[in-house]
Amino acid sequence: HVIAERGHMKDNPIGTGPFKFQQWARGTRISVVKNKDYFLKDRPYLEGVNTVVIVDPATQLAALRAGRVDMSPQSSTGITARDIETLKKSTPGLVFQQSETLSYFGPTLNFTKEPFKDIRVRKAFFLAYDQPELIRLVAPGDGAPGGIMSASVNWSLPKNELAAVPGLKSVTPQDIDAAKKLLADAGYPNGLSLPYLGRRGPEWERVGVVVGEQVRRAGFNLAIRTVDDPTLFKNLSDHTFDVAHGVYPVGIADPDYYLVYFRSDSPNNSSGYGNKELDSLIDKQARTLNVDERKTVVHDIQRRLLDQFLVRPGFFPIN
Repeated sequence: HVIAERGHMKDNPIGTGPFKFQQWARGTRISVVKNKDYFLKDRPYLEGVNTVVIVDPATQLAALRAGRVDMSPQSSTGITARDIETLKKSTPGLVFQQSETLSYFGPTLNFTKEPFKDIRVRKAFFLAYDQPELIRLVAPGDGAPGGIMSASVNWSLPKNELAAVPGLKSVTPQDIDAAKKLLADAGYPNGLSLPYLGRRGPEWERVGVVVGEQVRRAGFNLAIRTVDDPTLFKNLSDHTFDVAHGVYPVGIADPDYYLVYFRSDSPNNSSGYGNKELDSLIDKQARTLNVDERKTVVHDIQRRLLDQFLVRPGFFPIN
């Protein structure tokens, strides 16, 4: 009945959680208040929460120091890892809790059309892509490495194995030579010019620039176009891109929530990769109750996906 009355819940949502929506002032704050009818009678502890929108990193830092905000997230465009080290020395009383997020983003290749239907071109791209360098240049201390899954998740491939995977390791001159040869063998001896669909925002735009410079070494010339999130997500969903800033939100540390992005029938499958054998393995791991047996299948799936060179994470943000 709410949808029938309002048409949507975008501006005035309802829910069943510990807090009730109070106000959304666009670009300024979101306010929620205590739900007195919450099923746990002694919760929530707080009378309300105000989420304040502060775009400028220096202003974020000043607000935290002055006590105008009670907490603030860590990010490479907000309170950074460097800021945290300074705050520990200069601002007593602050409590720091850091954790690696489950979600990730990364350059995603469109498998549904040329030139990336050819695995040689995909491999050449990621032979030149360098995750450690990207983290160092964009998010030092604010981003963690990883593969198809966060390395902090028990289901991930071992870190020593991931460290040897093209795209997840530091690039060598031999990698660049191999990438150029693959491009030439695929019919592009003079390199390849392609559009790159980037995500708007200071951090994400820096990612696009770094990725473009990395793959240029192998002969890929990326023309970067940054767009807002609705445009980006529509292009990812419709497969109307060549190379894009892929987004992979994950809320629960279970393989199902990572592998949904690679099922052939999934609307979340940005790369467009389809493999019935892989679909069967994804179904198999979901039905396998023995943890060790399931982990074996999940590891097999991750290796197959990495071998197909569809996507490589940029990094897993640390908050």
